Amino acid sequence: SAPLSSTTSSYMTSSSSSPVKGKGKSKKKSSKTLSAGSTKPSSSNSSTSTVKVSKSKSSHKSLTEQHMGTESQSTSFGKFAKAVKSLNFGQDGPCPICMSQLSEFSGFEEDLGIPTPSSSSLSRPPSPDLCKLRKCGHLLHRACLLMYMKNCSNSGLMCPTCKKMHGVRTGDMPDGTMSVSTKLYSVPGYEGYGTIEITYNFTAGIHNEVRYKANGFPRICFLPDSPKGRKVLDLLRIAWKRRLTFTIGTSVTTGANNTIVWNEIHHKTEAGSNYTGHGYPDDNYLDNVLAELAAQGVEEEERDDEKSSSDS
Repeated sequence: SAPLSSTTSSYMTSSSSSPVKGKGKSKKKSSKTLSAGSTKPSSSNSSTSTVKVSKSKSSHKSLTEQHMGTESQSTSFGKFAKAVKSLNFGQDGPCPICMSQLSEFSGFEEDLGIPTPSSSSLSRPPSPDLCKLRKCGHLLHRACLLMYMKNCSNSGLMCPTCKKMHGVRTGDMPDGTMSVSTKLYSVPGYEGYGTIEITYNFTAGIHNEVRYKANGFPRICFLPDSPKGRKVLDLLRIAWKRRLTFTIGTSVTTGANNTIVWNEIHHKTEAGSNYTGHGYPDDNYLDNVLAELAAQGVEEEERDDEKSSSDS
């Protein structure tokens, strides 16, 4: 027989712009509808400061700034990085983009149309323009970062050294629904806790001019209703709103093309066993999925920002 339901919360995310009210009878039940792919801007992500150019005797000092391209690219640069005037002792090393030494000029300055001055034309030897990524502090040539940003498909930028995500990464997931409920039964390994059931649902359609299939939906996934399980749930909600949970691709199970597939955030689809490797017990799963979410730029500080903006 089906487990008794102890629904204490309900959460639904859909592509609809109109709210969908919950119909549960539980007095503690709450319901919320959000648009897939949208999220309130937090104070840490809404800053759009631009890089300031300090005056220098070297005529090269502001050349990279003069060739930064579009206004939006300049604004994004200021969000992700800040200018570095000089290297401290021991900081020299290879730039992670061009692999030239940081004390040397970038190999991409010519590609970007930035003229590199010769030392004979200046009163002192020229120094390359450098920058530091704001979140992780890794150094690279400013011209290399600009070239790297040109190849970024969305507003998020991943550090090429440590893979730390800067900005807000968004995906290409089609419209769908995500609903959440809690149950009384426990998954193996988390006895004493209830279970969170997440149901994802899509229908076939056309997205970004691609006709896609939606095989195997709805899909029901399971989390322990423990403190860490609820943390994972909060971050999965953020990933859903940013359209990171699924993408359109080739199914590794069926080989079908142009179908909705998981997007590198693993979910548990078995509640009572782990015969396929997609169930419980799995002592490392919650830590592993937190790492996968962090790789997508969805981290705990953003969970706190999300809760603060919801409460305000």
